[in-house]
Amino acid sequence: MEFFDRLMVKYFWKFGTRLFNVLIVVLLVFNGILALLAYKVHSYLLVVAYLFDGGTEIHGTTGPAILLYLTALANIFVLAMHLMARIFRTDCY
Repeated sequence: MEFFDRLMVKYFWKFGTRLFNVLIVVLLVFNGILALLAYKVHSYLLVVAYLFDGGTEIHGTTGPAILLYLTALANIFVLAMHLMARIFRTDCY
């Protein structure tokens, strides 16, 4: 089993690391777009939904928008710290 582990590390380690780093950058960009969307939604005070029976429902956007914005910022922080730790580590094979 050790032979296969060394074989995988020797040939596919750099490709896997680069692929994983690219995936983290894609997630960072996605979370940045999500944070901008949440910031934009926060500027709307109310959302009016028109029902099929002719009635209306009014929903506030402040609570969900703040929660979504804080979640996106927390994801950006964790992913950025993980990416920097992966890039600047010294214990490479």
